Amino acid sequence: MSEIIRELDFLNVATVVNLSGETGEVLKRNLEKVDQAYPGRFVTYCNIDFTDLGAPGWTEAALQSPGS
Repeated sequence: MSEIIRELDFLNVATVVNLSGETGEVLKRNLEKVDQAYPGRFVTYCNIDFTDLGAPGWTEAALQSPGS
């Protein structure tokens, strides 16, 4: 990861936005790996997990934050 940071610095890229940060455990790993390791350098968006869309309770489950 440090090589990527050096390249971003060389290119004068201040912030990278990740629009496909995933959901659940993958999102947590993405946040830990980049957003928390390099505060302010990366912005990661989460995605909606459409598994079981329309099933009873799906909306409520989709609105819960990871790990809650």
